[in-house]
Amino acid sequence: MLSVLLLAGLAAADISFSRSNEYLEPDATITLTVDTGCTVKDQYGSNNCDWHWGSRYTISANFKLAEVLYSNSTLSADLTIDGFLPLKFSCAVCDSVCSFKLPVVSKEVSFKMPACPIQSHTLSKTIELPSSSPVPLDTKAEGTLTITNGVGSKVGSASISSDISP
Repeated sequence: MLSVLLLAGLAAADISFSRSNEYLEPDATITLTVDTGCTVKDQYGSNNCDWHWGSRYTISANFKLAEVLYSNSTLSADLTIDGFLPLKFSCAVCDSVCSFKLPVVSKEVSFKMPACPIQSHTLSKTIELPSSSPVPLDTKAEGTLTITNGVGSKVGSASISSDISP
């Protein structure tokens, strides 16, 4: 699910991205790799990435969870844009379309979540970034992505940081 959010973020934005995994439930594994543009690869996949407008990237995600997730499980984002604009949303992790609106530019972002139930999943998707930034400003997004199960227990979370330049 974190990979789906990353895919959506890449379709709407660019330049640099880093993450640090804060929590992953015991006996679970996740790797998220990007074919080019990242300088670090660790047990969770690619990190410290720098992507360029007009370029193509293939993103692959593999994960195996210790439990099965259903449509009552959630993916939540608690982000801050440029240190003061909140971007918060929550979506079902499967059998749904996740939608949110970017602050200031009021751009709607939507992406389809995978089918339920989810315990292990593999996906690979090639995306092409637009030839130029859809936002003509330097901006930064930071915050936390969290997946919770149907009873509200944390399955996994990661802190992310992204700098976007025109």
